[in-house]
Amino acid sequence: MENNTCIKQFADYEQIKDCKIKLKAAKKSFGNLSAVLALAGNEVRLKIIYLLGRRKRIMPLRSC
Repeated sequence: MENNTCIKQFADYEQIKDCKIKLKAAKKSFGNLSAVLALAGNEVRLKIIYLLGRRKRIMPLRSC
């Protein structure tokens, strides 16, 4: 198998600047998503969050 490497000799400063602007604009969204993913923590928690999201409420309200 041939070992191919590609190294860019010059930085594309416009692309870097554009990426920084986009990341800054999405900072709040990244923070929110990160918090949700931290809550999920593991597969079981993620499944619970998924099921909660699919239902409006956990238990139906019963009139006594």
